[in-house]
Amino acid sequence: MRETSRFNLEVWEVPVDDTPLKLALDIDGDGTVDVTIEEGEKLSASSLLDILEYQVGNLDLKPKLIKKFDKKIIKVRKALSKEEVKNADKRLDALVKLIKKHIKSGNISMEEGRDIMQTVVLIKEAI
Repeated sequence: MRETSRFNLEVWEVPVDDTPLKLALDIDGDGTVDVTIEEGEKLSASSLLDILEYQVGNLDLKPKLIKKFDKKIIKVRKALSKEEVKNADKRLDALVKLIKKHIKSGNISMEEGRDIMQTVVLIKEAI
């Protein structure tokens, strides 16, 4: 059985008063909160791409396949740096297609694929 890293989200319960909700992120899956996001704060597309890159890097994949994913992420990052939202969206769609292909082939588990695609959705919402 292969071990994988998980990207975990946790919403802290708060009293019914006016105390705002906080989002706790465990990026590396070690059970420790790495980042806390206060209500109203948002992660940038660039920060989310960093998270995506980390997620992909922690998959148990052959170096050649990791390189394919890295190239797709670099193309998204390049499009965003040029403020080419339409192109970045297209590049993210290509990344989703690659994820689905490797879920079908068994290189990526369904759970890993779902986690990565959730991050892609967050990136799309941020651009």
